[in-house]
Amino acid sequence: EFTATDSCGNHANALQTITVMDDLGPVFITGPEDLFVDCTTQVPAPDVSALSAVDGCEGEVTVTFAEDSNSGGTGKMGDPIYITRIYRAEDSCGNSGDDYIQTITVEETEPGSDQNQGGSEESGGSSGCPGGNC
Repeated sequence: EFTATDSCGNHANALQTITVMDDLGPVFITGPEDLFVDCTTQVPAPDVSALSAVDGCEGEVTVTFAEDSNSGGTGKMGDPIYITRIYRAEDSCGNSGDDYIQTITVEETEPGSDQNQGGSEESGGSSGCPGGNC
């Protein structure tokens, strides 16, 4: 509240209300780098502890794993699997910023090694390395 007084002793009061609205989402400052692996058994599990995000307002920022999607390749030499791993950050007001995207490329480096065969949804379309090749 503000009060103004003139030289004759007259007073005038005013009230000012300031409302701060948080409508911006958090921003990622660290996260896992893109990876290249030989077979699907080498694809690491999602790890939200590898990421950090900051927000301009007070409160906690929560980082979550959103999804993995894949290109449908076989993982054989010349037909890589591209796994797109998406993480999200949300502030205490429910605002989300841009997703953090990590790309994991799965492609055998030795032709005919049969490292990537089968079909597993979780790893992006291959079951991994039969016979313990990885």
